[in-house]
Amino acid sequence: MEKIQITISSVLNDLANSMTREEIRDKYSLTNAQLKQVFSHPQLKGRKTKQVNVLFELVDDVTKTETQIVELEPVAITHDFDVQSI
Repeated sequence: MEKIQITISSVLNDLANSMTREEIRDKYSLTNAQLKQVFSHPQLKGRKTKQVNVLFELVDDVTKTETQIVELEPVAITHDFDVQSI
């Protein structure tokens, strides 16, 4: 088995990018025991995944929706014009 190198900065970066411990385990192909050993390092001990605020709204522009047609009643519009000012 080939020895892999995992840097503390890369794990901290993964946590900052909202990766969970399970995702980090999968990324580096670690066993649960190895993952536990990684997070027992003093600089990683107790570190949690950063929660990212969602800064977007996903708008569904693919699903077709029915357009409602509303019929309006005719309205008489009258204007009082001053013929001399025209």
